[in-house]
Amino acid sequence: MVSLRHLEIFPNIRNHRQMPSHMSKLIHLQTLSQFVAGFENGCKIEELGPLKNLRGILQLSCLERVESKEEAVAAKLVEKKNLHELILEWSSDFEGNDGNELEVLEGLQPHQNLQSLTITEYRGQVLGDAIFVENLAMIHLRECRNCERLPMLGQLPNLVELYIDSMNSLRCMGSEFYGNGSNNQGHSFSKLRKLWFIGLPNLEQWEDATVVSNSFGSLQTLFVSGCGKLKKLPNGLQCCSSLHDLTVADCPKLSLNVQNMHNLSSLRIHGLKKLPLGLGHLTNLKEMKFVGCMQDYDFTPFVSLQSLIIKLELRDECSGNCTQLPPHLQHLTALKQLSIGNFGGIEVPPEWLNNLTSLEMLSFEGCGNLRRLASTEAIRRLTNWSI
Repeated sequence: MVSLRHLEIFPNIRNHRQMPSHMSKLIHLQTLSQFVAGFENGCKIEELGPLKNLRGILQLSCLERVESKEEAVAAKLVEKKNLHELILEWSSDFEGNDGNELEVLEGLQPHQNLQSLTITEYRGQVLGDAIFVENLAMIHLRECRNCERLPMLGQLPNLVELYIDSMNSLRCMGSEFYGNGSNNQGHSFSKLRKLWFIGLPNLEQWEDATVVSNSFGSLQTLFVSGCGKLKKLPNGLQCCSSLHDLTVADCPKLSLNVQNMHNLSSLRIHGLKKLPLGLGHLTNLKEMKFVGCMQDYDFTPFVSLQSLIIKLELRDECSGNCTQLPPHLQHLTALKQLSIGNFGGIEVPPEWLNNLTSLEMLSFEGCGNLRRLASTEAIRRLTNWSI
């Protein structure tokens, strides 16, 4: 076994007590998909120290069992230059370990070559900046429920994807989030293309960058969900002209302005009290989905989108008794797909559906009082329709 080079560990091993003892003897090991930290000598995380040839992906589980920074440092992750993805995982039922979580995290410092870092179920209040090395392209932070601030991620010059999920204690994202801009000629998140913020129920304020002059210059996808107290996005995002795909869900207090998102092609809104401002100024918009109280929405900007929108979905989430479709839809002459949901009061589709000469797919779901479809002429043009 000493000559073993590849060892795949099944995902459910984290339910076991610990790894086999004295893994450190496998000095030729190149592939080790997962290591479950143990308490006993011969099973602790320090067994990774001599395994200098590890490469590819490494997942470290049950990190609450690591008792000190010194023990974490003994794993010698900083010397493992061939690892490109690292997953650091604490157990979901772990509440805290005498406040040493940050020290353990700092002891797990990876090599500068690392490209992807995931941290899950971390229980510290702070995420140290040093562990986020310069070459990182992807960062996923999940279930770090005690974290009160985000590290300086904006200064990472190669960061392409950032995913943050379930940070219950985060109340403000200040200017430190953007970094000092020193690595990007005054720009922060200069290469970031995908950004997800999900499940931040206490986030109230997202500040603009103060030190850097420009931010999010390459962003293409933005997903913001479950931020129930957030009222406004920073100007760097609301004025992001590179953005193509925007989703905002379950952020009832958020006021959104998309006027300067000139390249936006896909927009999905769930649960906003009002439709975004500036819709009529978008010249590349192709797909839209709105879920919310249809009776509260002003669809007037649709008049300016008549030759643009090819796919539209509307779903009512209030009374469910809407008796008619918004008449402004009749101006969307380029529309090819139309989906209507929970318009429970509608009985007969409007005659102006005949004006949608490009329409190919028509769907009514949850419209229990609908007695018939549109005119025979409109139906004849459809290639796909459903009730």
